[in-house]
Amino acid sequence: MAQGATNWAPPTAEQEGLIGVNWSKGWIIKDNDIHDSKCCGISLGSYPLSKGQQNQFARYHDRPGYQYQIETMFKAYDNNWDQDHIGSHLICNNQIHDCGQAGIIGFLGGIFSTISNNHIYNIGTRYEFGGWEIAGIKLHAPIDVRVEHNLIDHCTLGTWLDWQAQGTRLSRNIYFDNLRDLLLEVNHGPFLVDDNVLLSEVAINEYSQGGAYVNNLIAGEVAIQSVLNRTTPYHQPHSTIIKGYACVYGGDDRYFNNLFVAETDVSEDDNHIGTAEYDGNPTSMKEYIAAVEQRLPGDVELFETIRQPVYINDNAYLGDADAFSEEQNNIRLRNWDAKLKLTSVDSHIVLQLNVPEELFNTCVPVQKTRSLGKVRLADAVFDNPDGSALTINNGIDKKTGLSQRIIGPFSQLHQGVNQIVLFDDLEPD
Repeated sequence: MAQGATNWAPPTAEQEGLIGVNWSKGWIIKDNDIHDSKCCGISLGSYPLSKGQQNQFARYHDRPGYQYQIETMFKAYDNNWDQDHIGSHLICNNQIHDCGQAGIIGFLGGIFSTISNNHIYNIGTRYEFGGWEIAGIKLHAPIDVRVEHNLIDHCTLGTWLDWQAQGTRLSRNIYFDNLRDLLLEVNHGPFLVDDNVLLSEVAINEYSQGGAYVNNLIAGEVAIQSVLNRTTPYHQPHSTIIKGYACVYGGDDRYFNNLFVAETDVSEDDNHIGTAEYDGNPTSMKEYIAAVEQRLPGDVELFETIRQPVYINDNAYLGDADAFSEEQNNIRLRNWDAKLKLTSVDSHIVLQLNVPEELFNTCVPVQKTRSLGKVRLADAVFDNPDGSALTINNGIDKKTGLSQRIIGPFSQLHQGVNQIVLFDDLEPD
């Protein structure tokens, strides 16, 4: 399916796709080749505003689009925005490419959906549009959405989770040759990013809090940023019901068992690969609360100047990747050449990785719901959509049942140069 004359749209307007689920529940979109939509390939549905209610910021300039977006969300509650009526779509085994705005987009309507085994590429690369809403996958309020084992490459931005990423899980995806791989904007968590391969020059832009990054291979820059001029919602666990609103204060993140790879001989000013961006954050809630209490009396302003605690341990840093200064257990090999290389062989994506002896001989704990703890503001744990406890032991090679594992997204590596098949069947039928 191709040549859709779809309109560019922000979340406060109807987001049309070449295929659209139109504010409904339970669509299955699979085994398609979807391409050359002027803007969006697949739309998971935005709340159906009437024409007079769309793009009101552009019409009136009387208050921010952010404010209109909040109002639109409350209107959605009057149209059954809950798990019984909206979302739970399955989007799998599709080729989605050469679209001007987004491969898959959705505002509110994608809740509880699964996006898996898709190849998404060449999104936004004609630069007909700029700025907002442009990514391979762009979702607002992806509550309990699973984005798993997709190949996302040659996009201006790989995946953009914007507002209310709670219970969201990005797992076993492969990103390369994007301008940026991940952007997580004004979310409060818990959201989980595990067992992914992030190979673009910019891997993670996190303007959020309450994330867990576990078992990933990260070969691009990591940047964090607080957002103190917007409050966005967080929810009761596994529900669309709003529990509260908050700014993004920075931190409340977890980094466990990640393999960071940077080239050697990178200048200090150019090197942002690793967890050193979190230097200065406390490492426990006790330390964080003590810092708040030292600044009493006060209220809201106290929290605007104190970074939240972070939990960072058992990561490996190869080449010039930099570690969080307070990390207790890690592997750091400054001069190691990882020989990292990605190739396409017989419709397979194959990764080359040179594994040092120290990495091969080091096992780290498997992360679980209990070890990841609760996020501070939503007061919620990292668990499965049905509320059951989570065990993160299913790497890219899908070997499970491990009590310990090697650092990174692979369970079966050997010392020296490895050739690892990451993704099969690149060509459409």
